[in-house]
Order: sequence, then C-alpha cells, then structure tokens
Amino acid sequence: MQALENESFEIRIGSEIINYPLIKRHRCDWSKRYSLCPEEGPALIGNNTHIEVPNGKISIEELAKACESKDEIMKTRTCILETCLRQCPARG
Repeated sequence: MQALENESFEIRIGSEIINYPLIKRHRCDWSKRYSLCPEEGPALIGNNTHIEVPNGKISIEELAKACESKDEIMKTRTCILETCLRQCPARG
C-alpha cells in the first residue's frame, strides 16, 4: 500500500525512545479498515473486493467512492488483521 513515509519521529516513554514512522493514513486504511485490496489480507476471509489504489495522496472522497463498490455481502466485515498490519513497525 506504500503507506509508510520515509520520515519518523521519536516518542519518549520513560527512558525508552521509540522511532515511529509517519503513515499515510488513507493508504493504510484502504486495506486495513475498508478491505479494498484483497491481497493485503481481506481475501483470507473471502472478501475479493479489489479497487485500484489511486496514485499519490488519497482523498476522503476517493476513499468514499471506492467503498461504494465493495462486495455487498462482505461489506459489513471490513476491519481485519491483514498482512501489512502484522508487519507494520507502527502497530505499537
């Protein structure tokens, strides 16, 4: 999804310093929250909705339009534990 920026920022918790990458939130949500990219995980639960990801920054309008094309049966089960989230350095 190319959701991680090349930049990060530091979070200090006590004596620990954690580098947290900046995330292009709508790119991440395209798969994680809205299940619009099956190969990122939704296919594992039978959701094969595939909407091409726009180039560049994704607007909320593009995201809303893509959600209108979701599988009618699977559209109520949208949030999953997809591959990228299992590997994401920003998952916490």
